[in-house]
Amino acid sequence: MRRNNFKDLLMCLKGLDQELVRGSVMGERFKELFFANCKDEAICSYVKGLLGE
Repeated sequence: MRRNNFKDLLMCLKGLDQELVRGSVMGERFKELFFANCKDEAICSYVKGLLGE
């Protein structure tokens, strides 16, 4: 059980319905706040891909 629940955030995001995740990151001011504070390049790239950037 522990092994199944301790995945990195990127794996968790990729395991979710991508349309749901895309809808979540399209929110007002998300890009401004997220990209100003994101410290993980892999997650940043993933979110850029979702946003079509």
